[in-house]
Amino acid sequence: MKKGILFGVLFFIAVLITILGISYSIYAYMSQASLKIMGSDFPGFIFGLVAVFLGIRYSISLFKLKKKIDSTDARFSWDNFKKTKSI
Repeated sequence: MKKGILFGVLFFIAVLITILGISYSIYAYMSQASLKIMGSDFPGFIFGLVAVFLGIRYSISLFKLKKKIDSTDARFSWDNFKKTKSI
């Protein structure tokens, strides 16, 4: 039960990141918003697209994590989010 609740919270956050990224992209595109970074102006919708990408990426990672969590001997750990380096 606890595993399901934690997974639900993490998935909700990932979906929220995606929705906020989409919303900001639309807002920035419609209002022609730009952000000044290191002296250069960048279109604001690009940062919204980055948030959308990250939200989708986190969602995919959570589905992979859910497969690991669903095994009977698994326990929840933040270490599951660490990527292993392949040689």
